[in-house]
Parts: sequence; C-alpha cells; structure tokens
Amino acid sequence: MRDPDAEAAWRRLFFDVAPVEIGAPGVACDHRAARRPDVIAGHGAVLVAVDPATARPRVRLWLAPDADADLAAPRLAEARAHLRDLAGADARLEEHTFLWCR
Repeated sequence: MRDPDAEAAWRRLFFDVAPVEIGAPGVACDHRAARRPDVIAGHGAVLVAVDPATARPRVRLWLAPDADADLAAPRLAEARAHLRDLAGADARLEEHTFLWCR
C-alpha cells in the first residue's frame, strides 16, 4: 500500500479526470514483467499538468511505446514542453515512466 500522498499522486497520473487528454491511455504492467514478459509492449510514460490551486489535473499526456523512438530524454523533454505550453507556466508537472501493457 502507498502512503496517502503517493496514492493521490498515482490517482492524478492514471485515474482522475483531466479536461484534456492527449494520446491513447496505457496501463502499467511493471508488476507483470518478470512472470509475463509477453504482455509488455515497451516503455511508456504519462505526464500530467496539475493546477497548483486545486491539485486537479489540467492536461494529461500519454507517451506510448514506439518501435522507432526510444523513450529517451529528448522525447520526454518535448512532451514536457508541449504540456507546459498547453497548461500554462503555473501548472505543476508530474510524470511516471512505466512498462506499458499490450
């Protein structure tokens, strides 16, 4: 079990409604990688711009695994910049990289 702050962050990343969703949502399969490597599509990420006053998501951006592009620093940096442009400079960015389920 996660502590309450970690649980709230997890909910913002994956479950809380964001008015703007970019990309197809993914499911984290990190817990299945050792036993079922066949269910892993690759490394993906979810980034959320959070309103600092309400702690609610403004924009959520999904980065699905891509056979042609590694989930490397440049790709994440581009996603962060795009999210910042959409959500505003005052938004707090949160992100999580994970093994994406097929």
